[in-house]
Amino acid sequence: MTPKLTEEMRQALREQPGTPLEIEDDETRTSYVIVAKETFVQMVDEELRRQLQIGIDQADAGQVSGWDVNEVLAEAHRRHAIC
Repeated sequence: MTPKLTEEMRQALREQPGTPLEIEDDETRTSYVIVAKETFVQMVDEELRRQLQIGIDQADAGQVSGWDVNEVLAEAHRRHAIC
């Protein structure tokens, strides 16, 4: 099931294009953030690149041993498939 946007959400997204929209469940008071799927994928890609660079820098500095690049890339692909 894919929930649909309400007209109120659609209007809020139009008023602040390109920025995340915070919404709140009035029953649970839980906050959520709505972003365009393309924006979310880009954010995940940027974070994966950042984390990979940190790992590479640590490996180059001799701070990490037994780092398996194939394992890291497989995890990145698995996470990306979720998007």
